[in-house]
Amino acid sequence: MKGIGSRDDPSEREPNLEDRLVRKSLSFIVLTILAASVSLALSPADGSAQRRRNPNLKKLLIVPPMPASESDSAYAVAFAEQARRRAAGRLRNQMRVFDTETYCEALEKSGFDCGTLLDNTAAEQLARFMTADGYIVGSLGREASAPEAELHLIDLGRSGLAGVIHLVGTPGESPNDLAKAFGDSLRDPAQAAKFVRECTDRRNRGDLKGARDRAERAFQINPNHPAAALCVAYLFEATDQPVDSLIAMYKKVVAGDPLFRRGWERLGRLYFQQGDTVSAIQAFAGQLQADPTNDELRIQISGMWAQIDSVQEALDVLEGGVALDRNVESFLESEARICVEAENWSCALDAYTRRYEHNPELGKDEAFLQQVIGAADFAADTTARVRWNGLAVENFPDRNVFLSNYAAALKDAGLADSSLAIFRKLAEREPDNTRWLLAIASTLIDRVAIDSTTPLDTATLSEVDSLLRKTKELAAEDESVLRSVAVLYLRPGLQLAQLRLHPRVAAEWLARSLELPLPGRVKPQAEFFLGFVTVLYLGDLFGEVRDAETCEAVDMYEAQVLRGKNALMAGRNVSPDLAQRLLEGQYSRFEEVIPQFRAAWECSTPPGR
Repeated sequence: MKGIGSRDDPSEREPNLEDRLVRKSLSFIVLTILAASVSLALSPADGSAQRRRNPNLKKLLIVPPMPASESDSAYAVAFAEQARRRAAGRLRNQMRVFDTETYCEALEKSGFDCGTLLDNTAAEQLARFMTADGYIVGSLGREASAPEAELHLIDLGRSGLAGVIHLVGTPGESPNDLAKAFGDSLRDPAQAAKFVRECTDRRNRGDLKGARDRAERAFQINPNHPAAALCVAYLFEATDQPVDSLIAMYKKVVAGDPLFRRGWERLGRLYFQQGDTVSAIQAFAGQLQADPTNDELRIQISGMWAQIDSVQEALDVLEGGVALDRNVESFLESEARICVEAENWSCALDAYTRRYEHNPELGKDEAFLQQVIGAADFAADTTARVRWNGLAVENFPDRNVFLSNYAAALKDAGLADSSLAIFRKLAEREPDNTRWLLAIASTLIDRVAIDSTTPLDTATLSEVDSLLRKTKELAAEDESVLRSVAVLYLRPGLQLAQLRLHPRVAAEWLARSLELPLPGRVKPQAEFFLGFVTVLYLGDLFGEVRDAETCEAVDMYEAQVLRGKNALMAGRNVSPDLAQRLLEGQYSRFEEVIPQFRAAWECSTPPGR
């Protein structure tokens, strides 16, 4: 869990304002605010008297809420001015409120106009450099033209102020009227803050019972007062209370202040300690909602979801970062890795594709191309295979692996001519590479139409035969290559035999496949159909032998009969009844005439027969 959490200050909180609302970021304000701003005091008319009465009062900074619409910027600034005045009156003798003059002086010393709106980070930094013990920041919107503000009370220095104030005005309500409602709303938070400060003081003095009593008083005002709950949580930790008790109190902390990052982190660790992994991850997800720009935390949470096989949750977390348009490539890279580990190839392909669209320079990265091509292959996405292999060839034209993959993808996409052209180019580059010869032969076989309405393309088959013979010679004793050659001989032979077309051609291709290490699962079919298709032309061959009246013709005829008969007997289990009928019928008759031919032309019987 290294890296999860925020800074060491246990009271740290940060408001969660959307980046789209930021008008002008002052994240770098700490670089320019003069050191004098650290000791900025209240205006003479108000602050001096307060300091004389109680110099130890906690200091509060009120920052204008960030408006949803730029047209409300002036309204937000005016509201903050009135809110400071109202808060100073409401919190008199309880807290010192930085007035507008002091607030503007801090901004102007840094070269900014008093009406400049601060983003989350700048508001916190300004509060810290003005040594505020707490600050108020939030958002301003409108519902049916009525102003609506959500203000977050952020505790920095044990002010005791914490939680959220929600203000809803009426259409046309002035900033002063909304500020008056704000001042009235401070009554309970201020009283609860007093009890929280007393809780902290008594805890520090070792009065644990008194501290708990003051916290309970704060809970009577706000059952989920985050600062009070935090004070009790520290009491529980100091007295080694059970994990369940700590969890219950930290749940109060984050319920009262969902933007308290440290509270979510502590809750997550406690759930881990308890062995509740899912609740722990959900707590860290709450921390991320409070700190959505924490990219490292986002990736860690996604990884934790992935570790417990909650892939969709892991992806959703990363998509949240993509939606913020932050660190997009890193998030998509993490998405792809999670999808690959889950063997969700369509998901991985989508992540890789989006990475490329975000950063087209990845198309020149060989490692990336191998990853996306692999995902496309496993996803069986032909269109994607053509696209990515084509891009790889475009950027790496000399890499045969990309070129061959591209050819295969084109072939699967039905672009046989384009595929064949690439395989021929590869064969020119490496003429002794059996892989390319086999690829050309396979592509050519696919182009041969085998049906009763189309003349057989004997020229293409002849080229295929030449390629397979050359491959056979180059293969030597490489059984895997020889097996591939056997299968390519088998394909057209089997198709022709099953359709009873061109039986002599079919028989020759089947016989050549059987001369090689044909896979056992298809060998019986090759044997059966060789025996079957031989019958189809032996009648014609009988007439040719009779007319030739030569012993050579008789020997050839006998060899054909024996080859077909032996093959049919070897493959008879493919169709036992048909094989038996052919053996007892046609083959018996064809064999009976062989002695008659030999006697008629005084031919001797060849040795071994």
